[in-house]
Amino acid sequence: MEKQLVQHNALTEARYEMSALEKNIVYMLMRELKDGDPPGKTYAVAIKELHQITGRDTDHLGFAKTVDTLVDKLLYINYQGGGIYSSTC
Repeated sequence: MEKQLVQHNALTEARYEMSALEKNIVYMLMRELKDGDPPGKTYAVAIKELHQITGRDTDHLGFAKTVDTLVDKLLYINYQGGGIYSSTC
């Protein structure tokens, strides 16, 4: 079954810098999210599936390093009322 990924404008307009691999990992995780998922649910991204979708080769060590950097990335989202929300990925 084909899935469609929809991204909220707040996320589109957020201030962050990510490599292509980081973005692909985030997009793959986002497509796994389901309404009603319990807080703290664990999600997984398979390197083989990532390669099939993107056509890019990624070694396990490079993938692991990229995931480690994603955990520490800050994401800044501007709210319409003027507030800013920051969070790690």
